[in-house]
Amino acid sequence: VSSGKWYFEVKIDSMTATANKIWIGLATRDFNIYLANSSLTNRANCAVGYSPTAGTIGTSGNTSLATPGTATSGDTIQVAFDATAKLLWMRKAGGQWNGSGTADPATGVGGVDISFLTEPNIAAAVTMNGNNGGAQLTSNFAASELTGSVPSGFSALGGATPIALPGAIGLPSWTTAPSISPNGGAAGSVFTANSGAGPNTTNTLYFYKWYLNGTAVSTASTYTSAAGTLELEVTAVGPAGSTVASRVSVTVT
Repeated sequence: VSSGKWYFEVKIDSMTATANKIWIGLATRDFNIYLANSSLTNRANCAVGYSPTAGTIGTSGNTSLATPGTATSGDTIQVAFDATAKLLWMRKAGGQWNGSGTADPATGVGGVDISFLTEPNIAAAVTMNGNNGGAQLTSNFAASELTGSVPSGFSALGGATPIALPGAIGLPSWTTAPSISPNGGAAGSVFTANSGAGPNTTNTLYFYKWYLNGTAVSTASTYTSAAGTLELEVTAVGPAGSTVASRVSVTVT
């Protein structure tokens, strides 16, 4: 959804005390770039999540934004979010919203600021990466599935009009090849990777690998080079997959 006030629940059917890789919350479509071995709290600007074992709501860097408290098997996590105002409330059923006695989605008070979710379309999300001891969760979106009271002014997320997915997205490609700046120089100079440009590069990440005289030496965006042949290899990773561009090179004297 891109606007409105929405509510859903996630039931923790079973979970052990060591299941510390479970996250319940929200994500944007940008998050699909990072899906491999990713949690909702280690990707900037595209996800936010609650950890039942830690009892906190966090985002990139596991920054604690609120502390609703811990939850365990049998508990239901209630989630209310305002996609227009970019505010989030979460609690264990029967607990305090965001761990505060004054926070309340019905009044708009005490919501976690989620304006860092810069892509406008927001979805419910659950991640379980790593060893979670056979944990099982059930997400409930339809009004008939909910066990808690929907906050005043909010609607069951299952009643939202689906946002049409974009058409098929091709692999990243280049019309302007990657390059190295400057185009040559003396030993000790700092060289910068330029990713290039082309179609199918929306929501694309670029990864760099430098080679000096055929040996990999760095994966940073800049490199201070000794004398020799300096090469740059650029890999573009997008929603449809990844593409590696042909290496480019300069001479360092």
